[in-house]
Parts: sequence; structure tokens; C-alpha cells
Amino acid sequence: MTQTADALVRSLQSFVENIPFAKGLNLKVNSARAGFVEVRLEPSPHLFNHFGTYQAGVYFTLGEITGGLLCGTFLDLSKNLLITQNSAIEFGQAADGILTATAEAALLDIEKLLAHLKAKKKASTSIDVAIKSLNGKAVAHCRNEYYLRLGIPRSFSLAQNPASSKGI
Repeated sequence: MTQTADALVRSLQSFVENIPFAKGLNLKVNSARAGFVEVRLEPSPHLFNHFGTYQAGVYFTLGEITGGLLCGTFLDLSKNLLITQNSAIEFGQAADGILTATAEAALLDIEKLLAHLKAKKKASTSIDVAIKSLNGKAVAHCRNEYYLRLGIPRSFSLAQNPASSKGI
């Protein structure tokens, strides 16, 4: 991807805003470049548990989406398939304020992954995501494995796939 940093941030932000489940999280892509993404989550009472801190699923969703967005720094997610295959999360300190999630991959690793994708049309990759509070305390760590496939757009629905409405 040879976009400017600002164009990449706008593209990734648009991607997030088109994920129906993520709309209520109000995620903001702070910065992005090839191999790096940072996402911000503002606190909101509907994201909290009965203790007044973030519900565990918020950490998971933030980590999973941030890892997927990292793939969007080197692969056009509107033209290729990205599916989470596996995810593990370790919780740190509970939080109720602004969170930032960051994911990073070495450019050499990205080049190897893209070469594999070009040759095989599919690949899997693991991405670590660190979630921290504004004061830098570790809130959670996610390790996500994503399945990537070239040439399959992300936009699909039950209407476009009749087999899925039959439970297949």
C-alpha cells in the first residue's frame, strides 16, 4: 500500500465505521503506517460492567479489530478476505478511561507474508496487540491469528449468499 499516512488513517477509519458491531464503540484510528496501527477507545457507560470498568468483551473487540486493522496497513481489506481464526487475551489492570491499542509488524515479515499470499492466494498470520490506559498501564494483551485470502471482497450478505440462509 503506497498511501500517505493520513490517507491510510482515513481508509482504516472508514473500514471500522462500516463494521456494524463496532459502531457503538466509537473507535478512532489515531495513527497508521505500513506495519503499525494505533486505535483509541473513549469511555462510555454502555461499555462498562457492574464494577464501573470496561466489560471484558470490550477489550477483546478492541484487540481483535486493532489486529485486523494492522493487516489493512499492507493489504486492501475492501478487496481481500480477512477472518479471525483464533484469539487469546490476557487481562491486566481494570480500566475505565481512554484506552489505546497498538499493533506492529516488522516490514520484513510483511514482505514475506505478501510474497506467500501472492504465491498461494491465502495465508495465516499472528498479530500481537497491546492495550494500555492513557497512563501507560497494561490493560490487556491479545494475540490474534488471521486468515487472509486474496481477491475475495469483504462485502457480503445473506442475500448475496443463498446457501448461508439455508444453514450451509
